Amino acid sequence: MSQYTVMFDANGGTGGKTVVQDYGTALSAPMVSRKGYTFTGWSPAVPATVPAGGATYTAQWKVNQYAVAFDANGGEGSVTNEQDYASEIVAPEVSRTGYSFVSWSPEVGTTVPASNVVYTAQWSVNQYMATFDANGGSGGKAVTQNYGTELAAPTVTRTGYSFAGWRPSVPTTMPAADRTFVAQWTANQYTVTFDPDGGVGGWS
Repeated sequence: MSQYTVMFDANGGTGGKTVVQDYGTALSAPMVSRKGYTFTGWSPAVPATVPAGGATYTAQWKVNQYAVAFDANGGEGSVTNEQDYASEIVAPEVSRTGYSFVSWSPEVGTTVPASNVVYTAQWSVNQYMATFDANGGSGGKAVTQNYGTELAAPTVTRTGYSFAGWRPSVPTTMPAADRTFVAQWTANQYTVTFDPDGGVGGWS
């Protein structure tokens, strides 16, 4: 009985093999696998028995798609896409008020891995300066604080004036920009009395 060589080409995957069998004996295809791909069959189709003359059968594959998510982590610009395995990954532009972008966690590779993946934006809080201008009075100051931290205005005074507030109004937390707050004043009124001390012409 003649023997023939039958080759199973994994075509980029693993598990391919070559067998030498008698003509007409049962032919069993191997299990093959390929990272990031789904096996779709052999080309040509594998017969039940060894054909005369032998043959080569090539594994056929379909590329898998995976979810690639970019989580802006409190900022703006989050996106999720279904992409082919090994296709190029392009990270989006993200932003967050009062913060500077540091990196993605985990680090973004150049191509899509063979699994769903979530990349999370990492941020560092920014610092800003708040200047309290006493506007002719005393007690003004400048402070540098993290964005979003509590902001407390100082107590200011000005001889002959009553404090009338800050312009613009001071927020409860540090804004996402350097700001100057200017004290507003209202001039006080006083009564001045001229006493003629027994004479005439006094007034107040």
